[in-house]
Amino acid sequence: MKKLFIAALFLVCFTQAVSAQVVTGRTWEYINLTAVLSPQWAIVAMPGHRYEFSRTESYGAAKGNVFHEFFIGPVYTMPLGNFKLKLPVWYYMMGFPTDSPQSYNMSQNLEIMPIVDYKLNDKITLSNRVIFHNTFYSDAYTDDAQKVGYSLLIREMLTGSYKLTDNLTAMLADEIFIGAIEDNEAKAKATGFSASGFQTNRVYLGVTYNFTPTMSISPQYVYETNYNLENVVTSIQNYLYVTFTYVMKCSK
Repeated sequence: MKKLFIAALFLVCFTQAVSAQVVTGRTWEYINLTAVLSPQWAIVAMPGHRYEFSRTESYGAAKGNVFHEFFIGPVYTMPLGNFKLKLPVWYYMMGFPTDSPQSYNMSQNLEIMPIVDYKLNDKITLSNRVIFHNTFYSDAYTDDAQKVGYSLLIREMLTGSYKLTDNLTAMLADEIFIGAIEDNEAKAKATGFSASGFQTNRVYLGVTYNFTPTMSISPQYVYETNYNLENVVTSIQNYLYVTFTYVMKCSK
C-alpha cells in the first residue's frame, strides 16, 4: 500500500508538467452532517463550496467563488461479512456563480450512489462507488423549454484505504466521469446538462483523522484533468479538498 501512495505522488508530479489550456488552483470544502436513525438508515445533509485562487496567467485572473453545492437524503447500509453495501439517494443542488453579481446558474439533480466496501484485513479497505448523476433542470439556458430535460453522467471511483493508527487513515482513489445520456434539446454545458462520452479523471490522495467516534476531518489533494470530445486535455484543476464530518446518533 505504501508503494501505491509513492507511485501516485510520482504520477501526479509527472502529469502536472503536461501542458493544458487552463491550470487552476482551488479550495474545495464540505461539511458532512449525518444523523444515524438506525443500524441501517441515516440521513445526510452536506453543503459544499469551491474557490479558485489561481489560474494560468494567459487565461485571466482567478475567478474566486466558482461553485456551491448541497446534498440531502437518506443512506441505507447493509453489512455482509467483510463486505458493506451502502446506497445513498440524495437530492443535489449545483450552483454556479458567474462574472456578473446578478447572474447565478443553478441545476437540480438526483444522485443514486451504490457503494461496496470490502475489508481486506484490519488495516486495508477497498471501495467501489458509482454515482448515477441525473440532471432534470438547469437555468443555464435562455429558452425555457430547454431548462427542463434529462441527462445522465456516470462517475465511478475506486478507493484504497490504509489504517495508519486507530485515529488516522490514509487513502488513494481514482474517479472517472462518463456521460451516458444527453438531453434531446439542450446543448450540453458545464453549468447545465451533461455531454456524452469520457469527460474527467480525478486522483485523490489524503488522510482522515478521527477526533472522536463522531467527529472527523479529511484533508486531501485532488488532481483533476478535463477532456474534450477528442480526448484532449482542456484543463487541469488542483484542489485542496477538506471534508469535516459530524455524526449524530439518534438510535440506541
